[in-house]
Order: sequence, then C-alpha cells, then structure tokens
Amino acid sequence: MTSHGRHIVALARLLPVLVTALAAWPPAALADLMVVGNDEKVVFDAEGNRTFVAPGKDTISIVDITDREAPKILVSFPVMNSIFGPPTNRAITPDERLAIVANSVDWVQDGANWKPAPDNKLYVFDLKASPPKQIATVEVGKQPSGLAINRAGDLALIANRNDKSISVLSIQGNEVKLIDTVTMGDEVASVAITPDGKRALATKFPAHKIALLEINGQKVTDTKHDMPVGLWPYNIGVTPDGKIGISADNGNAGAPDGHVDTVSIIDLESTPPRVIDRVVVGDAPEGFAISPKGDLAVAVLLGGAAVPKSAWFNYTVAEPAIAQGLTPDAISSDIHAVSINTPGYPTLPWVMSKFLNMGLSLEDVVAKATVEPAKVIGRVPGLGTLQVGAPADVAIFDLVDGPVEFVDTRNHKRSGTRKLVPALTVRGGRPFGRPPLPIPFLY
Repeated sequence: MTSHGRHIVALARLLPVLVTALAAWPPAALADLMVVGNDEKVVFDAEGNRTFVAPGKDTISIVDITDREAPKILVSFPVMNSIFGPPTNRAITPDERLAIVANSVDWVQDGANWKPAPDNKLYVFDLKASPPKQIATVEVGKQPSGLAINRAGDLALIANRNDKSISVLSIQGNEVKLIDTVTMGDEVASVAITPDGKRALATKFPAHKIALLEINGQKVTDTKHDMPVGLWPYNIGVTPDGKIGISADNGNAGAPDGHVDTVSIIDLESTPPRVIDRVVVGDAPEGFAISPKGDLAVAVLLGGAAVPKSAWFNYTVAEPAIAQGLTPDAISSDIHAVSINTPGYPTLPWVMSKFLNMGLSLEDVVAKATVEPAKVIGRVPGLGTLQVGAPADVAIFDLVDGPVEFVDTRNHKRSGTRKLVPALTVRGGRPFGRPPLPIPFLY
C-alpha cells in the first residue's frame, strides 16, 4: 500500500530493512500494523562491501505500531525475503484482511558461495487471525518486485522484473489467484494503481520510462503509451485524488553514485498523461511514499547505504533536505578510530561550522548541539543550558570570519565564510585548554 502526495518535501536514508505501508488491526484489537521483510542473506562490512551468506535466517514480521515509540513484533515467519528490488514488494488489502509479500529472488549455491536467482513466489498472510498466519503461496512471474492492490481490494498487480511482465491477481476473501499476465516488453520494477482503479503506472526501469495501463474489471491492458522520466525509475506513486503520478528516478541502476537524482511529476489529468516536471532530490531515491492527504511525499535515498561506516556526512543528502525545510533535530560529532582520519573531519565544532555555512543560524546551530539533544535524552533543565543551578559545563568558541573549505566523506567540497574555533572548555566549573591551562586528561 502506498501513501499519497504532490511534491517531494522530505528525504531520508535507506535502511537495509524493507517496510510496507500501514494498515489498521481488526477493530477489536485497535492496532496499526506494518509488514517487514528481513533479509539476513546480504551483509555489508565496515567498508561497505557486500557479501552473500547462506540462507535460512530470513523472516517476515508483523509489527504492531499503535504505540509509535514502542513497536511490538506480533509474529515472525521463517520465510525467505529479499532486499533486492524496490521496497514495495509488500501490501495490505484495504479491508485489512490480508498481507501479500513477493519474494524477488531465491538463493542458490555457487560452489562454496551463494548467489541470487529469480524467484516466483508470493506469500499470503491472514491478518484477521490471532496471531496472523501464512495461509497460501502463489506462483507468479519471475522476480516479482513492486506490487499494488486497488482500493476495492479485489485486484493486485505485480511487476515481474525478470519476466518483463505484470501479473494480475484476483482477491476474493482469503483467496488470492493468478488470473492473467501482461507482457511489457521491458523490465518493470514497480507498479501503482490509480484511486479509481481504472489505470496503473509501471516503471520501466532500464528503459527510463513509465508505462500506462488500462484496467477494465479484471482485464489489464498495456496502452503502449510510455512516458520518458529521469534515469532508472525504480518506484512510483499516485496522489489520492488521482491527478498526479510521481516516479522515483534512481539514477544509477539501483545504486548510489554520489550525484543528485530526480523524481518526475506526471499529469494524469492530461490526455494522454504526460511528464510536466522533475524535482531534484539527493542521491539514488528508491523507497517512495505519498501521504494519505496528498500533501506530502517522501523519497528514501540510497545515498550512503553501501559506503564505509566512516562516511558519516554527505552534502548531497544534507543540502536538498535543508532546502526543503528538513533540518536536523540535533548536531553531533561522529568521532571514532576510523572517522577521525577521514576527509570530513567529524569533530563537533567542524560539523557545527558546516551547518552554519549551509544556512542555519548561529543560535540554531548552538541549540541543536546543546539543549535539543538534552531534550531528546530527557536531561532538561539539567544539561544544555546556562541557567542557574545547571552543571557548569561550557564550551567557548571564537566565531572566525574568513574563507574556509569543507569536505564530506564522499569528497564533495564546499566553500564557507566562517567557522567555529574552540577557545576554552569548562567541565564542572574547571577550565581546560592549551597551556597554561590544565590538559583535560591530566587534571
């Protein structure tokens, strides 16, 4: 299931966990659920290198998120699932009865190693059962990826990447059945159905196009009207009023490359529909959702998802986010044995200086490094303030005007005009600093 909206206004980092949209628990339980696919076969080391390991530990979890701050796993099924493909391979029916989950790839042995191969399985789960349970496995096309269910809840479409097709499934009660296959001619990664249930949009991933399909009852037809969008469209959504379609254009065949990418805006009221705009976002948008009100859309960025753990800061993520009003809740350093030797130099004064030169006010930067983190951990009024009675922990900086160059860990360089330079630190009322002041570790 996909939420809906008109413009991209928020960005996030992609996590190696796949999460579907929310659906309400049966009325008696008064819970909100999400379905999570957990792939334990693909792991990344500290340098961002990918390794394939033996299968057998994957799960699909049903999670109660009624309490947003204390989510609860209701049940986990030992069922294979994959991070490969767009993160829309799960959906919940509008009547909140069923969850369907496609498994894009199987895992096969290759000598002493393992490798992925196209699968064709769709799992069906009964959410009305207590606890929820798996009730069926349906065979569809090869490498089933993005899927969508119409608002009536009686039809589902699944984009099969390896088969270059779309599977059409009927949903009647607890029965999910394959009834047709639409040949698309190109690899398709994801699909979205318009609110009226009469049309669908499918992403032709390597062709850099969006296909338009017509739906008449349970008959689905490719109109052959393909719309050119940004490079490598991976995900697609439609606003709740059906007027706008938005594609997340990955830009690099499913991987981040350090460059900004786009989302494409499709006018569905035009005859025929056409692309009317492209909005620049960060590196490699993959996950995508539109809010139920249609006033907000979110593109989840791959940028940084497969880079070394020392790569703590990326301008291509931070700048578009700030430009759209998404400023950090808190500013901190990220100092450890590896990161301290990276080009980004992640000391707290340097990180604060970066945000200062990206347009945040000095007052805002200081607050996000002091009182705001204190609020998060519940230490206000004790920490983060200079009020009477608070601990005498004070960092004093000089605000130095002059040319300065910043760099992130992807070697993106930015010029600035001022920086914060540490002058004195007071801990518990005791001053520390350069001689003749005492050195902290020798006090």
